[in-house]
Amino acid sequence: MKNSYLMFSCMDSENCYYGHRVFNCVYCVDCSVVNDSQNCYECINGRKLYKCFFSQNVKDCSDCYFLFDCEGCKDCFGCRNLRNKQYCIWNREYSKEAYEKEIILLREQIKMYS
Repeated sequence: MKNSYLMFSCMDSENCYYGHRVFNCVYCVDCSVVNDSQNCYECINGRKLYKCFFSQNVKDCSDCYFLFDCEGCKDCFGCRNLRNKQYCIWNREYSKEAYEKEIILLREQIKMYS
């Protein structure tokens, strides 16, 4: 453990904070039972994640928000039970351009309520 704070039952992680059972991770905050991941926040039971936020029971995912029980997903928001999908919002698949437009709108809505 290097440059980490309040980490319990963790090993081989760096720059991680407030975690439990976090192994081989870098820049993971408020995560529990997460392995081999980078740049994650509020993830539970994940493996091989990159830039995933507020997700649970996920594996091999990147650039995703609010996922549940997903594997191999990229650029997804608010999805559940997906396998090997990309550019999905609420389990509906979009083209890359349409996804980027919708994500901008969703981020603006989130800022309004926070």
